[in-house]
Amino acid sequence: MLIAILGKGFIGSKLTSVLSKEFDVVTVGKGSSDVDYILDARNYSEVIGFFNNFKPDCVIDTIGLTSSVECEKNPKLAEELNYKTTKNISKACKKFNSKMIFLSSLYVFDGIKGNYKESNISRATNEYARTKIMAEREVLKLDGSIIVRTELVYGYNGKGNGNNGVLDKILSGSKIEIGDPYQKRQPIFAEDLARIISIFIENDVSGIFHTAGPEIFTTFYFLSRLESIIRKQSKIEIVDASKWLVKSPPNVTANIDKIKSLGISLTCLNDAIKIIKSQLSY
Repeated sequence: MLIAILGKGFIGSKLTSVLSKEFDVVTVGKGSSDVDYILDARNYSEVIGFFNNFKPDCVIDTIGLTSSVECEKNPKLAEELNYKTTKNISKACKKFNSKMIFLSSLYVFDGIKGNYKESNISRATNEYARTKIMAEREVLKLDGSIIVRTELVYGYNGKGNGNNGVLDKILSGSKIEIGDPYQKRQPIFAEDLARIISIFIENDVSGIFHTAGPEIFTTFYFLSRLESIIRKQSKIEIVDASKWLVKSPPNVTANIDKIKSLGISLTCLNDAIKIIKSQLSY
């Protein structure tokens, strides 16, 4: 089975390292020297060119503009990267009968009540959410497709990789600004997310799945624990939330009963920190 991973950010890099141990994997990105195939997914003809060359059995779409602030500043770019790319990929998957797995976000909900189920109705409160919801609708047109709505993903991809998500800021010594220290989050360990997607592929499931960690924390507590891996002196800075262009939803936690019903186990933060420490020591 040939798996195509589109996007070479933090999640795309982690999926590549994990899934390549089980499947034949081809990596696809825009203007990156460390991918197997370069294309701009905003261009449908380039997407079709890739499919013609490789004819992948399964395509994992991780492409997107993930900064909600950048999406708000440039809604046109957000629509191009979060919606148009997915629309082009889904059309190609339909044409070539490839299974599609789309990485979405729990930010498609308003974040008022939390514990969101897959059956709950999404509601956009900003440009990022709006474009992700549009993309999901395209993916749902495909028979057998999978939408993976995920929470904050954390983990480590390796030294000098530059794709370590929030951990990169900690490793670089940069300060971390947050507007709402009491925001409830349900972070998921990157290794778990990759393993879950592998299980999805192996079992040929379809539909919408919420993937989040087994524990709920405030943003401040979670980031403080990650910081403790690297440094003793915290550089988390709480800023006036009213100055932020996009307000953080207070509670984007998920109901994860559906993935648990598949027998999937999840790593708690304490164990994940031990694993990250061991990875950092190499």
